[in-house]
Amino acid sequence: MAEEFEVARFLTVAEAELLVALLGRHGIRAWLPDRDMATMLPHVQMALGGIRVVAYEEQIVAARDIAVRARAGEFATPVDFDDWQEDAIPGQIGELDEADVHGTVGAPALKWWGVGLVAAGTLIVWMLGYTNDLREFLP
Repeated sequence: MAEEFEVARFLTVAEAELLVALLGRHGIRAWLPDRDMATMLPHVQMALGGIRVVAYEEQIVAARDIAVRARAGEFATPVDFDDWQEDAIPGQIGELDEADVHGTVGAPALKWWGVGLVAAGTLIVWMLGYTNDLREFLP
């Protein structure tokens, strides 16, 4: 089994994930062994010494080289490159019309199904004779 080595450390999971994605684009398998701890207990990230990005031994030199190049800004997008924003959403950027919303929130059939489920549950509880007075259950 190949040994794993540290490529770099970051203060946030988001920064570490960006490097993992960049390394993946260059054919290097990297991951975050501290991701679970950092997401469950975010205040412990500093105590861990940062979020580690690790890769296998045979790819470590290339991975560290890409990390150094990324921190130097080699892969940064030019500031004046804003063409991607024009085609993202028709209309104003960052605003959605009611018709653009899909999924559970925007599906009327699912809303009515949920209302029917709550109504049916209430009816069943009422038919079985359960009381709404919780004082009888208190000691």
